[in-house]
Amino acid sequence: MGTFTTIEMPPYMPRTKRKRSKHLKPVANRSDSGERNVLLALSVYNPEVHRGVARFGRDHNWHIPADLEDAIPKGWNGDGVLTQLGAPQEIWRRLGRLDVPIVDLAESRPNIQLPRVTIDNAAVGHMAAEFFLDRGYRHFAFVHRWELGASLKRRDHFRTRIADKGFDCEVLSWGKERNDRADTPQQRRRWIRQRLSKLKTPLAVFASRDVEAVSVIDSCLELGLQVPEQIAVLGVGNSEAICECLRVSLSSI
Repeated sequence: MGTFTTIEMPPYMPRTKRKRSKHLKPVANRSDSGERNVLLALSVYNPEVHRGVARFGRDHNWHIPADLEDAIPKGWNGDGVLTQLGAPQEIWRRLGRLDVPIVDLAESRPNIQLPRVTIDNAAVGHMAAEFFLDRGYRHFAFVHRWELGASLKRRDHFRTRIADKGFDCEVLSWGKERNDRADTPQQRRRWIRQRLSKLKTPLAVFASRDVEAVSVIDSCLELGLQVPEQIAVLGVGNSEAICECLRVSLSSI
């Protein structure tokens, strides 16, 4: 059994050097005690983000609708939006029509000019590399599903730090390698099994997110590979509901 490890990151860091979006307009002046109606519109539901926004909103007199079935309810009329743009593109097509300030809580779509408050993804990649290097690993891999901004930055800084120490890093990118295969959990795990079976062990695998890390662990168990003795896995997100509820506990940043 692996040991659950939490790697602490600094708090969310604001990205201030961004062009102001044409979609951003100032909120009308209000008293400090005035209630704000702020929509939380996530492309993929993230309970940790929801919890953090709710905590801030409670302390600042915000009303925060978060419709899990329809991220942008028809007829919604409020003061601003907190979103977390990811692979699904429909949510931005709808958000782009709103005439209110919008702040992105992710870095997956850097081509969309919005103010952003997000973790330091370069530091995430660097910390993952140091985590494995400090433990003496010599074979490395990075796994991600989609080639989005946050994932690419984590990958690049992980590989750079590994290369600085004279090692190579194998990249497993479902988005580039899937070809005409259906995007299903079964197909992704089959692909991961095929790729992992060809790599040298002991292997250190850095997954861009906890959900990808779970797929790696499942694939290892299906192959009969021991985790972490043969393949060590590190994720990102530190979701308690994920990391502590596996047959092999997941270490995560």
